[in-house]
Amino acid sequence: MFRVMTLNLNYDGARHGAWPERRALVAAELRRWQPHLVALQAVTQWNDGDNQAEQLSRELPGYVHVWFEPAMTGPDNTAKGMAFLARVPFERRGTCRLTRRDGTDDGDQRTLLRAHCAASGGIEFYNAHFSWVAEQARDNIRDALRFL
Repeated sequence: MFRVMTLNLNYDGARHGAWPERRALVAAELRRWQPHLVALQAVTQWNDGDNQAEQLSRELPGYVHVWFEPAMTGPDNTAKGMAFLARVPFERRGTCRLTRRDGTDDGDQRTLLRAHCAASGGIEFYNAHFSWVAEQARDNIRDALRFL
């Protein structure tokens, strides 16, 4: 059975607890469920190039395929984006930059990721993190439908 998991990491902010403690909890659940592929949203990459998905891969034997895609970069060169973490290789990958409306409560630039894995006869996976602002979310869905 091919297992897939998705998880919003909520970047490295402390809203849901400090990242080192959350990382340990996330890693424990990934070890418990052993998904073949994990879609991660709201992933931070620090200015040294390390990111939350890479950190998880180092704690989890077998998760050697990591793809972080930045959606936006801050003034300190810290990037925010999406990632896939997998025990199976990606054959093809693609990204779609989603529409961001100026003047809304959601200032985040967002992307949609597509990864094709040869496992189980070939499966196409999408990783989306649409806006919570209704009109922007509708734009994001239109963008995604064109990408699909």
